[in-house]
Amino acid sequence: MGSAAGTDAPRTRGRVRRGIRIVIGTALRNHPGLTVLVVVMALVLALMPAVQLRVLGLLVDGVGQQDRISLVPIVLLGLTLGLSTVVNSIQIPFREQLYTDVSGDLLEKELGIFVDAAPGDLSDPEVQDQLRIRRESADSRSRGLLDTLLNVFVAAATSLGVGGVLFSVSPIVALLMCAGAVSPLVVMHRIRRAWQRAQEDAAAPQRVHDDLFHLGAQPRAFDAILQHGGGGRVRGESMRMWRAVRGLILGAQRTEALLCVVCALLTTVFVTAALLVLLRRGDVSVGDMAIVASSVAALATLNQLVVWASGCAEVAQFVGDLDAPLVQRALGAPSREGAAPSPLQAVVLEDASLTYRGRAAAAIGGASLRLAASGLVILTGPNGAGKSTLAKLASGALRPDRGIVRWQRADGTSAPPSWQDVSVLHQDEAMLPLSVRDFVRMGTEASDPQIRAALRRTGLGSLLEAAPRLLDQRMGEAYEGGAAFSGGQFQRLCLARLLLQDRPMWVLDEPTSAIDVAGDADFLALLRETGAERFVVVITHKEIGFEDGDELWRVEDGRAELLLPGR
Repeated sequence: MGSAAGTDAPRTRGRVRRGIRIVIGTALRNHPGLTVLVVVMALVLALMPAVQLRVLGLLVDGVGQQDRISLVPIVLLGLTLGLSTVVNSIQIPFREQLYTDVSGDLLEKELGIFVDAAPGDLSDPEVQDQLRIRRESADSRSRGLLDTLLNVFVAAATSLGVGGVLFSVSPIVALLMCAGAVSPLVVMHRIRRAWQRAQEDAAAPQRVHDDLFHLGAQPRAFDAILQHGGGGRVRGESMRMWRAVRGLILGAQRTEALLCVVCALLTTVFVTAALLVLLRRGDVSVGDMAIVASSVAALATLNQLVVWASGCAEVAQFVGDLDAPLVQRALGAPSREGAAPSPLQAVVLEDASLTYRGRAAAAIGGASLRLAASGLVILTGPNGAGKSTLAKLASGALRPDRGIVRWQRADGTSAPPSWQDVSVLHQDEAMLPLSVRDFVRMGTEASDPQIRAALRRTGLGSLLEAAPRLLDQRMGEAYEGGAAFSGGQFQRLCLARLLLQDRPMWVLDEPTSAIDVAGDADFLALLRETGAERFVVVITHKEIGFEDGDELWRVEDGRAELLLPGR
């Protein structure tokens, strides 16, 4: 246990340092002007208490030594109070703007995982949980961390300023006053420990009480209690657990009250000691006494400094994880730079097997086959037979546990599958709340004329004529002069997106599932025409029309059988 804790401590400190470095670096790198402005206003607010203490000392000395009160200290005190109010009011929107900008930068960077990830990367539940946590860290936690860091800066500057004023009065007095401000921290730590211990001790009896109390919501259990005459025992045990929980909470509250009294006494002792030290000096002034007496509230920032620093460390751990890769991958993502590759001619699987985590049976077991067709490669079979898994292996979205998968190109070269060279049309393709323009050109920088040409090629020319502003329309909403997109129109929009991506391999999962029988033939004809120069894999359990060059495979129980060879 000790060794593990010792090993985790340096790792935790490293995460804290990375988290602080991430938010500060993002603020300074992306928003230097706003960051400097916020820091300067925070510094002005932090130094105001020290300035006010010094001016207050001058004012009190002037009152005690002169018949007429000098207006200079009064004006200065009024100016400092007014300046504090003005700066505090002005700095709030600037701080919020900085928090928003930094968290927006981090969130945008984190959402970049969708750009760099492979299709199968985000399907792991653990990765999904990590992604959710990292989004919260990039958004709300980064805002909280930046706010806490600014508060720590303000508290530290305030403490140094007030401590400097007290040091000018007397070093011993400054030491005593700082000790009086810091000593309650020990008491606060004991209070937190008392509440933490009470919550831990109360967890088990609270759980027992809740289980017994809510038995009424379980008719079978409640009937069994009544049948066996156990109602009295259940009631007695439930109330005993309830009293135990209440007792622990009351004990923690009494401990907190007692420790708060001790805290007040400690502060009183140190402040009194500081005042007595001043009284023993022969040259003490009334202004110095006023400074010491008034500094108690200002030095309370030392308490806040420690509390904020502790909270800062807790939040920074999460933000520090943003630098770590979400998905570990042995090989880097393939590059799409350089000359266009030779057309894809076949996909070869040699003894390829894949078993999903948590399942005993292989989704694809020992597959050795060659997918090659001048037309469509059609995978049929019952639901759950392995059609989609076979297509994902062939496209590189998944890697086999055993065996190899390779692409063969027309120039005779072969290489592992490149998922970045694959466009996919899912059976339940998500209708993202984007404009039609951004939805169709996803993954490309296509211009409006190119988008319109792709839509016309997929049979949506009449829709463009009826709705001239169709590209600005948001997906899922009724378009100009019509209703929302039908299933067939949506499939054609998705096919237009595949056309614009212009990748050598297409995988279409149940592409005609949302189209009526009469429209199947038209869509398949369109698919053959648009995908003529691509390697097209179609997954379907429906009977569709075959043509010369099509290759038909039946997949069942993780095994693939060639029913109709392509030519």
